[in-house]
Amino acid sequence: MDGLDISARGELERLKADRDKYVEEIKGLCAEEGIYDYDPLAEDRMARLEGLRTHDGRILPLNMKSWITRTVQRLELVLAMIADIESKPAVGNMI
Repeated sequence: MDGLDISARGELERLKADRDKYVEEIKGLCAEEGIYDYDPLAEDRMARLEGLRTHDGRILPLNMKSWITRTVQRLELVLAMIADIESKPAVGNMI
């Protein structure tokens, strides 16, 4: 058992589904520009985003870079929420 109560477990499952959705969205947006080696879950994801180039070496179009950046920011928020839930003991286990 993971120590989480039912509501926390349900929230965690939902957040992990959101994480997976954002990762796939980011990978899809990158693929549209011919970028296949960007890892949205890497620790340096924001720094690497700044250096992304299209398949032919051009900088990302501003609107695409902005879209990817916003999606990475949403991903980071979800990752922080997942870490928060996973770091806390279940309330029911504290009695």
